[in-house]
Amino acid sequence: NIKNFSFKLELTLGDNDKIAFHPILVECEPNSQHADVEKKIFSYFDAFSPLNTVTKHSLVKKIKFSRESFVQPHIHAMECYLRIIDQGLSDFLNSLLRKKKAVTKEPILAWDLYAGSGVFTSIPHKVCQALNFDCHTKAIEGVPQAIESLNSQKQFYPLETIQEDVSTFLEKQFEEHIQTKNSPPQIVITDPPRTGMGIANMQKLIEVCHKECCIIYVSCDPACFARDCALLFHAGFQLQKTVLIDAFAQTTHYEVIGFFWRGTAF
Repeated sequence: NIKNFSFKLELTLGDNDKIAFHPILVECEPNSQHADVEKKIFSYFDAFSPLNTVTKHSLVKKIKFSRESFVQPHIHAMECYLRIIDQGLSDFLNSLLRKKKAVTKEPILAWDLYAGSGVFTSIPHKVCQALNFDCHTKAIEGVPQAIESLNSQKQFYPLETIQEDVSTFLEKQFEEHIQTKNSPPQIVITDPPRTGMGIANMQKLIEVCHKECCIIYVSCDPACFARDCALLFHAGFQLQKTVLIDAFAQTTHYEVIGFFWRGTAF
């Protein structure tokens, strides 16, 4: 006998793909049968575009999410984050251009740590492409279902996907760096779980990064963000910009995006 209620929708497009919708209010007459309620619910699907619900950002192709994938809870969150990261990376690369001037531009290696389904993964390539930098991206993610989603992006740009825990990946990169001085990343995007990257992972990341580097740290826990990023200052990084986003309405939580540069001026 409930006349109206709110709920969350998840539209499954296939065995592995889904689109998450934000809560919608559905009004039902008293004593409505389940079939009538279901019909009314699905009538709301026409009001939404799955592609636009995922992201409206012009730099990003359609992103597929597996059922086990994490999706930002706010309908506009990903579009907002992408726009901020896009601008921050553009600022960094333009700074490199001003510094190098006529010097031949080196290819850029970008890492996307805790890449998930690849919401941020394509941004380094697209921004580099706009400024005539060559870019190769490595996306590191431990969840097999997310790797499947990441692999679907390979048709759009040079991308290497690595199914591995970030801690294990950084340990291997650290050992290789000590022995062979392997190619260091100049762009790092990291979006760890709420517990953060942790001190040990941050120390290894700092050691293997390029001397001219931009680290973009995305966090939903400011305390973990502050703990991890404090190490960057001791390694010659400077905080170029911090953005706070109220992405969790009616709660005390918010998202933090920090841009840390080393080796180039603001």
